[in-house]
Amino acid sequence: MRIRKKTPKKEKSAMSISLYGNLFFVVVELVMAIYTGSQAVLLDAVYDGIEFFMLLPSIFLIPLLYKPATEKHPFGYMQLETIFLVVKGTTMTAVTIGLVTNNLHILLHGGREVAFNTVAYFELFACGLGALVTLY
Repeated sequence: MRIRKKTPKKEKSAMSISLYGNLFFVVVELVMAIYTGSQAVLLDAVYDGIEFFMLLPSIFLIPLLYKPATEKHPFGYMQLETIFLVVKGTTMTAVTIGLVTNNLHILLHGGREVAFNTVAYFELFACGLGALVTLY
């Protein structure tokens, strides 16, 4: 079994596809959250939106990760990825805690009526689309 070496161009292309797919899901989820009033779909939209903005710097970091180590940067630029992942993880955790806290508040104050069928069909569509993207 041969393992192919990743190239910056292929990795950047994959990140671009991921970025545009993520943006598409954010827009569709926001529309569905407004239409149905579902906090769960809104949570998905906000989480995906934050992930979208965290993916943007990744596209610019990819070429740096393939640069060799120099005297000025003896470890190359790999530490940038580590720092970026810490910032991304902290941001995503903070957003998740904020959204879960908001949902618990809504739940403890009676909850909301949601159009279940509409949300279920939307989630089925999103699942199918995600499977297609994975197979691609």
